[in-house]
Amino acid sequence: MAETTCQLCGTAVRVKFKAGKVVNASHPAARVWDAVRLEGRGTAGPPHCALMNLFCSAEHLAEWRAAHPGKQGRERDLDEVGELGRSEWGGSHEGCNCQEGAKDECGR
Repeated sequence: MAETTCQLCGTAVRVKFKAGKVVNASHPAARVWDAVRLEGRGTAGPPHCALMNLFCSAEHLAEWRAAHPGKQGRERDLDEVGELGRSEWGGSHEGCNCQEGAKDECGR
């Protein structure tokens, strides 16, 4: 479960992932700004998590980008964020029952 607020308006946004796939989202059209990691500016944690800002809609991300034209990065939808999560965190779920329809939860 990812719970945060829209970077622009502060609206609460909740996304539930299971096995790296979005299964529920309070704002299905939410978008993420995946900023470029600046060389020499930290390497702790997975490459993407700390560099992402979530927006409740594509329109709010566009408005934010217009106000921050120099920011380098990439817009991603929720499915793309799930793909990144699978690639960066997938190994942490080895041995758990994370398959669709499984009764237990990953990461216990």
